[in-house]
Order: sequence, then C-alpha cells, then structure tokens
Amino acid sequence: MSKRYGLRKNRRGAVEQDTLKFAARGRYQMKHRWLGWILFLCVIGSLVGCGNDQATKGRTTDGAELTVPPVYKQNCLSCHGSELQGRVGPNLQTVGGRLTEEQLSQIIREGKGGMPGFENRLDTEEIGTLSAWLAAQK
Repeated sequence: MSKRYGLRKNRRGAVEQDTLKFAARGRYQMKHRWLGWILFLCVIGSLVGCGNDQATKGRTTDGAELTVPPVYKQNCLSCHGSELQGRVGPNLQTVGGRLTEEQLSQIIREGKGGMPGFENRLDTEEIGTLSAWLAAQK
C-alpha cells in the first residue's frame, strides 16, 4: 500500500500499520535529533568561547588601547563599532584629522546623512565630551 507511512495489507486484505517499520524509523529519527542538538550545542559553545572583551575596549590603528567614553558606548557603538571601524556608520578612527571639534559637535547635534541628530537625546556636556574625544582621534 504505502511504504512511506508504514501501511500494508494483511492476508485478509485489511490495511494495517507495520509497527516494526515505525519502531525502526522512530529510533533513527531520535538518534539524528540528538545528534543535531549535540552539534548545535557544540557550535554555540565554540562561539561563546571565541568571544572577546572588545565591546568595551577598542584599539587604535597603531594597536594601543582605546578608552571609550560611556556616552559613545551608549549611543554610537552600534553604528560606528567598538574600534571606531564603522559598521552602518562611517569609520571614525582618524576623524580628528578630517574634522574640527566644532564640526564634530554640529554633526552630533544635527546629524548628517543617515545619522540622526542627538540634540534631544544628549545634553550639551555629553556632546562636548564626545566631540572632544573624537577630535583627538587622529
């Protein structure tokens, strides 16, 4: 009748389930399900083990430690990266060589391109701290 569903006809012509076939298939599926979970856990474990602490510490282009201000971590890190390398936003590793502190402050306040303005989210002191720190990145 249907080998796929484990159905067969008996001697009298009645359709019945082939229990032996189902039992064997169940063990096969269970074995592969456990192997899949074990493989999944191994992959997750290796990814966790390969993590590093670069989310709070960055490096400059010459390899020196980069101390990142908290205002950058809270508002800029997701687009510009922990090492100022840029993700969605542009690379800021040498932004101090291209823009002045006043220009950076204006961009932070008003936004530019795809970057939103932070005038309503950050106070003047935070904008000043962030623009001074970015201006020092040369």
